[in-house]
Amino acid sequence: PEKLYTMKNAQRYIEPVFFVAFLAVVFVSQLRLWISPFMDFNWLAFFHHDLIYQAERFLLNLNYSGIEMLDSSPADYGSELWLLVPFFKVYEFFLAGSTPIHAYYFLAVFHLLCGISSFVLIRFLLRRYTGSSAGAFLFILIMMSSPLFVQYFSFVKPDPNIVLLCILISLYAVCVFCETANKRWLLIALLATALGTAIKWWGAFMLFPIVHGVMVREKKFKIEFFSLTNVYISVIISFAVIFAVE
Repeated sequence: PEKLYTMKNAQRYIEPVFFVAFLAVVFVSQLRLWISPFMDFNWLAFFHHDLIYQAERFLLNLNYSGIEMLDSSPADYGSELWLLVPFFKVYEFFLAGSTPIHAYYFLAVFHLLCGISSFVLIRFLLRRYTGSSAGAFLFILIMMSSPLFVQYFSFVKPDPNIVLLCILISLYAVCVFCETANKRWLLIALLATALGTAIKWWGAFMLFPIVHGVMVREKKFKIEFFSLTNVYISVIISFAVIFAVE
């Protein structure tokens, strides 16, 4: 019995070790295959127009000399990048000499870290609500079986990384809200949804599970979460987040 207990106890650590190793392999492979090969800023334009567009827009937010104004509106694609300016300043402090390509490196690694964080949150959600760590790992492997998803995982387009992370944070907040009926989690869900929507419009689809979760809680606890005051405050806060990002 003692030997069997030891084996079962050891098995508990097998899946987490494999999962961490998998994340490390994903990070290194993305870094070597999709990020570091770009040695010159001008190469970005030959690979994908969105790469050069996002990098140039970020450089505009940094007031980088030699970068001309793009023909885009103030609330165009990538307008959320100004939020990353303070973090880039910290990164720039450790550079011997900052060049435009470093802006791309910074954006790509940031998007990659958001994508990896999404994997961690997916594993946490599926493990918590299905009880299967192996099933969560298998689900992530199925996602990574898509060549298109792998290509855009660390891409500077925010769909499969930043917006996905916002949606997952909102989903987790909705799940906790449905369990506890704590209004703070409802507010977190709305804020995460607002941020995801401000970055890419399809983040607004999280409003449907949020409304459903509220309706379920209202029916169970006989509490009116969607009173006129709550709706007004939530909408104002959501639009404030959207306005700040845009």
